[in-house]
Amino acid sequence: MLHPEILRVEYDERQTVAHHYSVNYTYEGTPSGKLRGGKLEPALDTTVPLAFEGKLSIANNCGSDEHCIPNLAVTASANKEKFILGTKDNSLLLNVDIKNRGEDAFESKLYVDIPQGFEFGGVEVPEGKTPPSCSPTSDKPDDEGQWTWECDLGNPLPASKDSKIGIRMTANDENPPTKEITVSARVNSTNPETEGEDKDNFFSMTIPVDYDNSLGLIGQTTPEQIDFIANNQTKTERFDDRDLGPLVSHVYQITNNGPSRMDVSLDIFWPSFSVEGNNLFYLITEPTLSNPDRGVCRVKQINNVNPLNLRLTGEHIPTAPPAPVVDTHFDRSNEVEEEEEFDGQGGRVRHEYVPNAVNEGEGGFEWTENQNAGQGVEWKHTRFSEEDDEGDDYDEDEREPSKRVKRQQQQRKRPVKKGEGRRREGVQSVGGAERARFADLKEAVNMSKASSGTVDYKGVLSRASVDCNALRCTHIECDLHDIEKGEYVLVTMYARVDTETLVQERNPGGDVSSLAVARVINQKNRPEKQTVINAVTTHINAINTDGSGGGIPWWLYLLAILIGLLILALLILLLWRCGFFKRDRPPTAKAEKVATDNTDARYADSQTRYNQDPYGDERRAML
Repeated sequence: MLHPEILRVEYDERQTVAHHYSVNYTYEGTPSGKLRGGKLEPALDTTVPLAFEGKLSIANNCGSDEHCIPNLAVTASANKEKFILGTKDNSLLLNVDIKNRGEDAFESKLYVDIPQGFEFGGVEVPEGKTPPSCSPTSDKPDDEGQWTWECDLGNPLPASKDSKIGIRMTANDENPPTKEITVSARVNSTNPETEGEDKDNFFSMTIPVDYDNSLGLIGQTTPEQIDFIANNQTKTERFDDRDLGPLVSHVYQITNNGPSRMDVSLDIFWPSFSVEGNNLFYLITEPTLSNPDRGVCRVKQINNVNPLNLRLTGEHIPTAPPAPVVDTHFDRSNEVEEEEEFDGQGGRVRHEYVPNAVNEGEGGFEWTENQNAGQGVEWKHTRFSEEDDEGDDYDEDEREPSKRVKRQQQQRKRPVKKGEGRRREGVQSVGGAERARFADLKEAVNMSKASSGTVDYKGVLSRASVDCNALRCTHIECDLHDIEKGEYVLVTMYARVDTETLVQERNPGGDVSSLAVARVINQKNRPEKQTVINAVTTHINAINTDGSGGGIPWWLYLLAILIGLLILALLILLLWRCGFFKRDRPPTAKAEKVATDNTDARYADSQTRYNQDPYGDERRAML
């Protein structure tokens, strides 16, 4: 009985596509020499070899030499010229095109390097095609943080065949790329190409990476002008905020113009005090947000909010924002505030604040301390001084616990010391950080006025550099987050203009501005973050009791008189040069008497004779 056995199968695809095989066989006889059924065993021809070899050829496109020489080429393109981080579509599609211009390519593979900061997001192929299988070549990235993925293109990849594959890469949210990325792709097969024709088996491209934001910051004041009577010296008792003066509101709108989602830090510097330290724009409430889900605002100098503890009438003017009107009023009627502070002896004192029901019907609330919550606590309003806070670095993480103070009915006014204003405007440095000067604030306001809107800013003003205790302002900090493309947030401040301060300081009027500095803060690992500024200005106009404009300096009258005299002199000179004053006059020559020899002539012309007088003496006698 024959038992064929395949002993060897040779398969060398690098040189040929023919299968070599060999067969050995033996005959196993029985001990009795008989088969079942009494049949005899067959006689064997001992001249025939017990082994033989052969070659099995497979149909291919390798030509008559049966050697396939491929000619592979790879090209790639990205679906984005620049990769923008922070957008909803945080993926990058690499379109790879593999072409085989030669003969069949066996065990052809595509290798793609995924750069650091990106992850492999899958394979995309044209409709109706089967996507290739892809897997990483290692279980960890290389020293540069990139992964290499291997994709099977086919065995073989036929001659004159194209293969189009899309490799999708997704940016890592935890560790996104911070600089331009390099994406490379290469292709090969087990049967080699002709020497020198494998240069197009590799492709590399560089894609810029950016975190693009377009931050918009605009503002508006209501009203645009405040009138006050400059010669009104009458002092009135102040019980509610209406006794201070007109109401004014400044609203800032922060807009994300896209394309990336953004987080924004907003700092508003509010003109609470005049040069002499008196109330100017008296804050009556804390700032309000149109969408509280998008952030929070806090007043750094909380004592500057209604420091006289006046009753609030709630006469907030509806501010027309630079966008669709959003209701920014919030109801605090059922709100109870609780705050804790250290008592100086290792313990904590808890304070509760509830709205005063007496003022509830008038639309305002007066926050008073619940005596049952805190025991033995007496609070008194004291204005911050430059000496007390000169060492404060204003870092957000080192801010002291907030304290609610009970205000006095009359504001304590501290006169400015001689030379103090100059020291305030000087540069201060705490811990090596440069302090902003009053001149820096003024320069930023002038920049905003000159451009009539938002200005890209690269100056020294920031949350940490401005000391409002020394610069007679109130610092309002707002942290806004997750503002999507096309979304905006409104921040509104309400204040009263203290007309008594304007009268006492003989203020002639002018512009009073608040300044906002907005900065995008979610651009990770970027040295420069977009910062913009904008100033909102309210014009203060001084008038007299008769309604005419007051406060005109005397030198303006003198200047007008001098200008009038100059114009008159120029007019006279012009008329003189034109000959206006040179008129015709009678001749000034004297008459001369003409001498004559005829003494009997009665007329100057002796040649002319007329009838003698018909009325002679005789004739007259007759008459």
